[in-house]
Amino acid sequence: MVKEDFNKLSLKEQVEYVNTQLPSKTLTKVCGDLNIARSTLASKFKKNGYQLNSNQDKYVFVLGDNENTIEHKPIEVKKKTKDEEDIKDLLAIKDKIKSLIEWHENEQKRSKRQQFDVELDKFNGEAVSRTFVLYENILDKYVKFCEAHRAYRRQDILSQALSEFLEKYE
Repeated sequence: MVKEDFNKLSLKEQVEYVNTQLPSKTLTKVCGDLNIARSTLASKFKKNGYQLNSNQDKYVFVLGDNENTIEHKPIEVKKKTKDEEDIKDLLAIKDKIKSLIEWHENEQKRSKRQQFDVELDKFNGEAVSRTFVLYENILDKYVKFCEAHRAYRRQDILSQALSEFLEKYE
């Protein structure tokens, strides 16, 4: 490369060019090939934050003074991390997860309904007979409910239902 072409490169490209030449040539030889004084090149690079690292035999970007230099190392970006893949998989089944959560919440509501308890201590006095007219679908549900809760008498279940209704709407 000639001096004019080298000077047209950005600073970063100049550093990269010099670094590619250093493993096989000395810095003095690289500068001689470019027809640039070694001190001029070193001064230019140093002024812009680059310093020759003799251990690595290349110029590196540093922060701070010579005593407290911190080398700037490029951050490696992984194409995909395991977490990103997991998130992508979860997003693919998002609707299924939502429906599963809804189903679970409904099951919890149903199980709460199944935790039926008659508060017998609320009932006192004589049991009185009354005739009620009910719609057939409600009567069928009541009969099935009573059969599912045979530990209680039908009058206790009906009294509990009416008691809760009255507490709620009275």
